[in-house]
Amino acid sequence: MTHIEKVKNLESELISTIKTSYDNLKLSEGDAIEFTNPFHIYITQDDYAGPIKVPIVISGMMDNYILVGVSDGSEVEISVDILESVYELAYIADNIKSGEFSILVN
Repeated sequence: MTHIEKVKNLESELISTIKTSYDNLKLSEGDAIEFTNPFHIYITQDDYAGPIKVPIVISGMMDNYILVGVSDGSEVEISVDILESVYELAYIADNIKSGEFSILVN
């Protein structure tokens, strides 16, 4: 197995851990979690000069494993399935598993 394959496997494992941990909370539809400490993630977007990394301040997560946050003053929703960093995935998994959030009831 190559190192690239190992990283891809770790990425899949972390995404699965996040989803399972979120599902185990047994939230009602429309409920969400709000992280105790908001954090930054970065996504790649195309710019006129080429691809750039754009920061998003993540504050919570809702149904369908959608992270919610703010980037440049605008609300952003992004699926955990498309995060680009295994470190970001690991951080989210650790926060959910350790209970570093509150539940927002709809």
